[in-house]
Amino acid sequence: MSTPRSPEPVQTEVASSTTRLPVRLFVIPMILVVILVAIWLPIRWMLHPNDDPKSLVSNLQPINRDSWWSAYAMSRLLQSPDHQDLKDDSELCRQLVAILASDLTATATDESHVRLRVFLCRALGEFRVDDGLPVLVEAASSRPGAVMDVRYAALESIAILSDTLGRERVVSQARLIDVVLQASRVPTQAHSERETSKLRATAAFVLGVIGGPRARDRLARMLNDGHANTRYNAATGLARSGDERAIPVLLEMVDADAPAAVQGETTSASRALKRASVIVNGIRATVQLAHQIPQSDLAALRVAIDQLTVRSDLSSRLRMDAKRALVQLNGNSAGDDRLQGM
Repeated sequence: MSTPRSPEPVQTEVASSTTRLPVRLFVIPMILVVILVAIWLPIRWMLHPNDDPKSLVSNLQPINRDSWWSAYAMSRLLQSPDHQDLKDDSELCRQLVAILASDLTATATDESHVRLRVFLCRALGEFRVDDGLPVLVEAASSRPGAVMDVRYAALESIAILSDTLGRERVVSQARLIDVVLQASRVPTQAHSERETSKLRATAAFVLGVIGGPRARDRLARMLNDGHANTRYNAATGLARSGDERAIPVLLEMVDADAPAAVQGETTSASRALKRASVIVNGIRATVQLAHQIPQSDLAALRVAIDQLTVRSDLSSRLRMDAKRALVQLNGNSAGDDRLQGM
């Protein structure tokens, strides 16, 4: 199972188009919801959507094996541009908080309950009020009976709220930074290696968004993580904060031949997608780093990005991204004229 909407895609599995964090954050989304929805969402639901929030909340109580449909529909409703007013509805938010808080105390860990919690976390991440933060922190914690998929969803919703509400408002939430740091240190023996790697990568994603000294210090340590996605999220988060410690991993990200970027991908198509996603995020993070600290020595990154512009095995769009980045990195206005003729 997996998470909300995000910028440019990358994942050891596949990328999601549903995690909504803006591209300007230069972070790599870690949780997949689109694939789950494609599997779970019946055609009858798509043909007869319910867009009444009161009915959806009513359908969530009492909780049963089909309640997660309504939680999913609510999350989609909150994402819809036609229902932006719902994002400011504190009462609706508190109703969903109460349902999620109640279900988190239940011992049930069957698939329908896990889906319900995941989509409730998704929905709470869409609000422009902070009533959902405490229960999201609880859902992201390593409390007894915690389910990894729910922790992923809660963490990414915290990142979205950080962008929506502002970092200071989010990090002031009791236990939040401690819970995210705890997730970044989850021991492999506690779960499968795949699950723990994914949780660390998600935590790095969140730390990069919320920022601050404690987050940056932890991200610097995560640059040496054995899991590529964790390293890449750590590097993009540090770049966003203007931290030069990101440079060695950014160099790995913009290296089209780096084997770690596509490790675990089983098809040529998935390898190409993953490689392109990593490169794009590496390029954008490099530009962000240069913007934050204009006097930094990014010569090696400039050379690496310049090499991308002549790679025939990369898409023309990706080569153009590299060329535009070089114009920004070099501050070369003449480059704009060259680009217009391409």
